[in-house]
Amino acid sequence: MSDIEWGRDTRDAGAEEIVRGMGLTATYARVSMSDIDMVDSKRNRGRIDQSDEGTVQEYADAMMRGDRFPAICCRRTGRKSKPLTIAGGWTRTQAKLRAGETDVVALVVLCDDAEFDLLCKRLNTVNGVRTTTRERVLQAAELVMRRGYGAPQAARLMCVDPHTVRSEVVRVQVIQKAAAAGVQLKPEDLSQNDAKAIAKFSDQPVIASALMQYAASPRNGFIPVAKFAEHVKAAPTEAEKLAVIEATKRSGPAAVVRERLRRRASLLFSHLGSIENMVKKWPTLKLLNIEASERSELAKRLALVAEAFRTMQDG
Repeated sequence: MSDIEWGRDTRDAGAEEIVRGMGLTATYARVSMSDIDMVDSKRNRGRIDQSDEGTVQEYADAMMRGDRFPAICCRRTGRKSKPLTIAGGWTRTQAKLRAGETDVVALVVLCDDAEFDLLCKRLNTVNGVRTTTRERVLQAAELVMRRGYGAPQAARLMCVDPHTVRSEVVRVQVIQKAAAAGVQLKPEDLSQNDAKAIAKFSDQPVIASALMQYAASPRNGFIPVAKFAEHVKAAPTEAEKLAVIEATKRSGPAAVVRERLRRRASLLFSHLGSIENMVKKWPTLKLLNIEASERSELAKRLALVAEAFRTMQDG
């Protein structure tokens, strides 16, 4: 490495550690920009969003002032023309081009397609515009579903929680099954909890499909899918479950109102229980100036109110 003219590039300790941890062979080299396949590099699977224009300009300005940046990381593909593909450092490369540079120091790695896929994802955790936790969860789920990794291993590699990765895998699977059933579910339509609720009906595809349709409808914002799935599950037979779903579809706003009343009734019922316990105590009766002879009448009226709230709670 001593014979490399580093210029305004420096070694990338974070990338070196990742490459070593993956057991890959790599070496630093000064490479020509013309040897980098920019089209293939732009499809880098480590990035959900492409580089930000403002960041590219900021980097370019810093480079022209003489600031030093970590070397990029490339995969040697073996192609005769443009044999290098960027694994990490796309924004830095674009900035160097804007700054008028024609070559760059790169950590050049030998790896297969699966290793390159993982390398791209992991490099985005150490340099440049970092991936968000949400993006890393999505990438970990992709490793599980497309590359056969276990959730704990994928989570460790992407520095995220394994339970979140498992839940994300379930969510993606539910969305894929919905698409196969002709239901277009957007990722923002379905939380991980909602997806798990639908997945519990995997042995009842008709019910699962109906719940997917409910999740895709605008009404689910008032009664969350997971809560609605609990009501559906309580029905003993498949026919009755479908009847619950259809009734909710027909009632629309009325079902929403009932759900809101049920939630409020639950809270009021809890407060009422506290009041009942209080008025049964003699000091409270004395404080409220309630005669002992009126106690049974008060208890009866409270019982009637409690029953009314119970009815609201049960829908």
